[in-house]
Amino acid sequence: LMHGDEMAEKTQIMGSTPLEEEALYGKTYLPRKFKIAVAIPPCNDVDVFAHCAGFIAIIKNNRLEGFNVTVGGGLGFTHNNQKTHPRLADVIGFCEPKDAKYVAEAIMVTQRDFGDRTNR
Repeated sequence: LMHGDEMAEKTQIMGSTPLEEEALYGKTYLPRKFKIAVAIPPCNDVDVFAHCAGFIAIIKNNRLEGFNVTVGGGLGFTHNNQKTHPRLADVIGFCEPKDAKYVAEAIMVTQRDFGDRTNR
């Protein structure tokens, strides 16, 4: 996803705004902050279920087998607004270590493209 001719070095020739797109964000920024956490059981000091994306390490015989992936957590809410509330993330599946960066990118791109920009 982050390779090819479009990632070649570019030079700004005029103006104060860079000409190239940001590699992951594209031409736009995310609608909200994006938080990622990694937990290695039995410790969950980062509270992996309170983040946009979470990776819970699965370790067997001192070897990293992969990650259980969580999405959709957040603690944000507005006082006196019943439509807002904290939310625990859902576990959506498992990924191997080599695929974790692609899974994180896919989650971030989904938030970028489909996130609510009207109610920040």
